[in-house]
Amino acid sequence: TEQLDSDVHINVLEEKNIQLKTGVQNPIDELVTLKNQQEITQHYDFVNKISIVSNQLTVQHKKSVEVSQSTASAIPKNLEKSVANTAMDITRFDLRIGKILSVKKHPNADSLYVEQIDVEEEKPQTVCNGLLKYMQPSDLDQKLVIVACNLKPVKTRGITSEAMLMCASTSEKIELLEPLSDCKPDDRIECDGYNCSSSHAQITKELSD
Repeated sequence: TEQLDSDVHINVLEEKNIQLKTGVQNPIDELVTLKNQQEITQHYDFVNKISIVSNQLTVQHKKSVEVSQSTASAIPKNLEKSVANTAMDITRFDLRIGKILSVKKHPNADSLYVEQIDVEEEKPQTVCNGLLKYMQPSDLDQKLVIVACNLKPVKTRGITSEAMLMCASTSEKIELLEPLSDCKPDDRIECDGYNCSSSHAQITKELSD
C-alpha cells in the first residue's frame, strides 16, 4: 500500500511539473511569435535552452573551415610555393636609411618624380614614385628617408625604378617617414618584436603595393 501511495504521489508531481512547464512555455512561445512578427531577431532558443547566435556562429565557422580546407586542396602544387612567397611580412623587406641626392620630374609622366637616393651602394638607387602632386622637390631634396631596397626593379615609363621610398598616408595627404637626424645612409631599420637581421631575398613590386 505504501509503495502504491508513493507511486501515485510521484505521478501527481510529474503531472504538476508538466503543467507548470506548459504554463511557463506557452507565454514564452507567444512572446517569441510576437517578436518574430515584429522582425526582431531572437538570440536565444527558450525551448532547447541554447544561444541561437552562438550556434549559428559555430556552424558558420565550421563551414568556413571546410571551405578554407577545400580551397587549399584545390591550389595546384606548383603554385603553393609562389603563394607562400607573397605573404606580407615586414622582416622580408630590406629597409635602410637613404639620402635623396636629386629630385626631377619624370620626362615621360606628368605625375611622377625620379629621385636618386644614396644608400651607400656602388651607385645611388633610382626611384620613381607618384609624389609629384603631394610634395614639392624642396620637400624631398637632401632629405634623410627610409627606403625599401630589395624590390625587383621595375621599368616605369622608360626609367627603371630600383627601390621604394617609404611614406605614411591618409585619405587626405602623404608624408615621408623621416628617420632621426643622427641616422646615416645604409643604416638598417629594425622593428621591435621582429627579426629583421636575416638576409633579404628580392621581392616583387606587386607585394610592395
